[in-house]
Amino acid sequence: SSSVTSSPEQLAMETKQVVRDIRNEEQNVFNLLHDNVQKINQLKGQAGNDPAKSLNEAVTQLEEVTAVFEDKAAHKEEVRKEILQKVGKLHDLKSRAQDELAKLQEKRSGFQQEIAKANVEGGNHAEVKKKALNQAIRYVDEQIRIWNKFIDTYTEMETQINAINQRVDQFLAIIEASAIVYREALNLLTLQRDVRQAFSLLSEDVPEMERLSQEMEESWKTLDKQVQELLSISESSPLAPTGS
Repeated sequence: SSSVTSSPEQLAMETKQVVRDIRNEEQNVFNLLHDNVQKINQLKGQAGNDPAKSLNEAVTQLEEVTAVFEDKAAHKEEVRKEILQKVGKLHDLKSRAQDELAKLQEKRSGFQQEIAKANVEGGNHAEVKKKALNQAIRYVDEQIRIWNKFIDTYTEMETQINAINQRVDQFLAIIEASAIVYREALNLLTLQRDVRQAFSLLSEDVPEMERLSQEMEESWKTLDKQVQELLSISESSPLAPTGS
């Protein structure tokens, strides 16, 4: 078995950091989408007031938003890779917990073999030895219970993280689609120089955005709870690393 050991506390702290990083990645993509859509909606609202005055401003601002979206769409694979890399870190943390569990199970069966041996050999000290080994097994069982709880929490977290992955993909798809629409609105604006006409074609709300935003909040509430769960498991744990 591997000799590198991890404590629940160490893993819980590392997990907290990785989850925070993933959250920031998603938040950044969402903010970029949300803030720029707000800008477009404001432009749209102003477009009717003073068409002549707002033309140049509209062209400038729409150009800015379109450029931001096109740039993000062009780099979407990097955003995905960044998140997947962090998801990978989370899988690594889970497998480190599984390593600790495996070491403990090995240790437990070693103790059981020693008990069996003491039974066969008998002798003066057999009872003392068996009593000590049984006590040791109880401690190991408690450690196994803690690591199992830990691994179960990781499994629950993976469900949330997968949802985040899919959501970021949707955000990126919306950004990419919006970039195409905005670019064409800009072309029409430059050609026709009629702000009202160009903006009347832009839909008010980006589909899915409200729902995705709510899902995002739910996901993060759940994940925060799960991280807290890991931290509290590790605080209540009497574990030192198990040694090799």
